[in-house]
Amino acid sequence: MRELQLLETKRTMTSLEIAEITGKEHNKVLRDIRDETNKIGTERAEAIFGLSEYKDTTGRKLPK
Repeated sequence: MRELQLLETKRTMTSLEIAEITGKEHNKVLRDIRDETNKIGTERAEAIFGLSEYKDTTGRKLPK
């Protein structure tokens, strides 16, 4: 239910949140997003998926 509440309030989800909810590894979620981007085209994908970064526990900037 947490994921439904999150969608209702934010209307968006990060790939980190998707990984947590689905139990998938984050790098696999990013791979799936890249695959989907290739299928639908960059222009349409940019309207759907936003690119951002986060810092991991070691301070590295990583995509999400």
